[in-house]
Amino acid sequence: MAFTLTSAEEFDKVILDDSLVVVEFYADWCSPCHKMEKFLQELINDTKYAEKDIKFYRVNVDTLPGVAKMVGVQALPTFVCYKENRKLDESVGASKGGLKKMLKKHI
Repeated sequence: MAFTLTSAEEFDKVILDDSLVVVEFYADWCSPCHKMEKFLQELINDTKYAEKDIKFYRVNVDTLPGVAKMVGVQALPTFVCYKENRKLDESVGASKGGLKKMLKKHI
């Protein structure tokens, strides 16, 4: 399961990781976010991704609006890839194909 970050300090810490880190920016009221939640869990459980040491996190934009603003989130859901404090890529919207394409590019 993707761990939900609850502070800007947690966010700052996880994006420093030398593993590929995927952060989903979502909101509880966002219907497309709910659709992607199940798909995200399938990716987490998929051995193809599990063996690549990808870490998945979630940020609720209503809880951490400053983090969302700093990252430049303009639509939900937004998935952002980080590695060693560098933003590598992002996938915006409830696009399963877009998320898979982004992951494939960076693993």
